[in-house]
Amino acid sequence: MLRLARTTGPLRYQTHAAHLAITGTGPETGIELVGDQRAGTTEVISLDPGASDISIERLTIDTSAATNTDEQTHAIEIGSGVCAKATTRLSTSSKGEL
Repeated sequence: MLRLARTTGPLRYQTHAAHLAITGTGPETGIELVGDQRAGTTEVISLDPGASDISIERLTIDTSAATNTDEQTHAIEIGSGVCAKATTRLSTSSKGEL
């Protein structure tokens, strides 16, 4: 489990890339957001302008150990406010559909 803890500034993995895969080996593969988020905006993964053909699969993002969170705390943010004209298509699969 990869553990992320805020020290200063925003906390996120941010990408504007095309053709990116973030793939685990199942629910035991995970990213865990922990500790005091200082009431700041937090995205564990942020897909921003230019990001296309991105897949995130077979992993868990756990934010349950984060404290002092803000309304803008997201496991995955798609299309941040920096590009209001971005178009995003999201596909999801349940456990039985994989």
